[in-house]
Amino acid sequence: QAGQSSEVTIGNAAGGGKTNGANAGQSTARETQIIRQPSIVQLRDLLPLLMENNMNELEDRITVYGIALGFSPPTLTQYKDWKMSIVLIDDTLPLSNQAEGDTTSSSNPNRELHVPSVTLNLFAKDKAHLPAVRAAGDVVCCQKVQLQQWNNEPQLLCTKRKMSSVIVVRPRQGNGPGVEMGELASSNDWSVSCSCHGSNDEHHALHWQLINGLWRWGQRRLSSYPTMSSNCKHTITDLESNMDHPEVSVNGDFTAAVTAILPVPEHLRRDNTPRGYLRLWDGTGPPVTDALPQNVAITNQTTEDPPEKVLVEIEKIVNAISSNNGMGNEADNMCNGLVAPIAVCGRVINATIWEEGLWNLIEKEEIISVGSFIRLRNVNNSTSLGTNSLTVFNKSSLTPLPHDAYEVKILLKEHDARVKRGVPTNPTSGILPSRSRRPKNNVPTPNQTHNQFTMLSECIKTAPPASFTVQFEVSHTIPQCNPDSRDAMKVLCCKNRDGSAGFRFAFHIKDASGEMDVLCLGGAAETILGVTAQDVTTNETVQKQALETLTQLMEPGVVFEGTVRSMLGKDNKVYYILKSMFCIT
Repeated sequence: QAGQSSEVTIGNAAGGGKTNGANAGQSTARETQIIRQPSIVQLRDLLPLLMENNMNELEDRITVYGIALGFSPPTLTQYKDWKMSIVLIDDTLPLSNQAEGDTTSSSNPNRELHVPSVTLNLFAKDKAHLPAVRAAGDVVCCQKVQLQQWNNEPQLLCTKRKMSSVIVVRPRQGNGPGVEMGELASSNDWSVSCSCHGSNDEHHALHWQLINGLWRWGQRRLSSYPTMSSNCKHTITDLESNMDHPEVSVNGDFTAAVTAILPVPEHLRRDNTPRGYLRLWDGTGPPVTDALPQNVAITNQTTEDPPEKVLVEIEKIVNAISSNNGMGNEADNMCNGLVAPIAVCGRVINATIWEEGLWNLIEKEEIISVGSFIRLRNVNNSTSLGTNSLTVFNKSSLTPLPHDAYEVKILLKEHDARVKRGVPTNPTSGILPSRSRRPKNNVPTPNQTHNQFTMLSECIKTAPPASFTVQFEVSHTIPQCNPDSRDAMKVLCCKNRDGSAGFRFAFHIKDASGEMDVLCLGGAAETILGVTAQDVTTNETVQKQALETLTQLMEPGVVFEGTVRSMLGKDNKVYYILKSMFCIT
């Protein structure tokens, strides 16, 4: 039918294993390949079109549909035009142009600094004539745009003089965690933002089936694969390690949750002052919260940072990932066993926003809120108030991410591992409300599963088999470790029948009602200590690391939440098995 496109089933193409090179991303959506009308140009065909024209600008204008990977805020040029940029991807571009095994050294001039994409630049005399991009994943429909080259790469240009138009489309109902997306078959299901260079007829000429297919592909792409190059990826830990050498710049990309939005009051703003600050957390770094900037307007600011709202948003994301029940993508499956933290580890830092255009998007247009996850591109570090913070300047970009973006899931997975290793939480962290922690369906099972917190004395009185969620302190191990012995950790290991090493020991735990011994075995012990038994028996550095972790677990006043399973042994004795634990204080 005229004006329509469709998705065609192609099996499991490009969805299963790791791929590189030219074919890597040509169908990152596992189920479908998107079919376009011949008049709509695929992004992978832009460079061949330029090469056929000796890399000169094409005379004919083209139509391109893509997914927003990132975007810059509107800014005024020296010619008093408003300009913004949108970074586009589609199902025909590879996931990476970097061949497997390529060096990522900064001395390599060919190292990949961003995922394969095409930049669209838009110019307008009136800022209102620029379309509104709100997040990664928005569908961008470019009509009658100019194709040119910049640094031997294809670049798209939209200007009023060329009668170009760009329309940005997203579902009206939003796409937060737990939101069930319908068919989105009608134009009424979509929110549309247009540049005003074209006519209203172009809005009605949109290919809605293509938009639907592209949007769904885009959500799967952002959820399943990295959205930024590993060569430029940084975490808050990198800032900490840089403190001893402040002359060395940290420049690159960050993924983080927003914990506070702090404007600089209008009467304090000058040309050489920031517009405002974001407080950011990514689960890494020491458990400290940087001091607030002095020149900010603080409204509804609590002593908690990250506040409770961030913990609640994380729980929603964790529940959404868990609800896939093994039917999600590989990144979802890597997050199996992910638990919403009651409190978080890691450092909270300041990010300074200098650009008026970006601050307007944050404060006035509210593209982000507390609890949003964002990608910062091309930001660098600065030293202020004795700490290393981030600076977001005119060459940087900030993009809100979908709740299940690949980097968000990896961030939460790595934080979950830190919590389960017993890494201390940030003392200023908010606490996940207990109402959020209670299961929705608290129905006893034949195995007497106790879903709410249980005192140890009740565990002892309950006939096995049963499972309990308990809060406790760890007194010591059985057998006990001598921290002054270089082989202290080896006493917690045993040799398996196949000759490999495994952990086999017990924690003596206590709460206000009583004390008990819980067995800590195999994989559960390795998760808690963050090392394998095999490494403990062969590597002195790993032994030292494991002993330090174990010592932290047994510090007085450190409280854990964990799952304990009771069972009846062959000798008719009751044994208690520790299945998991994580620090909550």
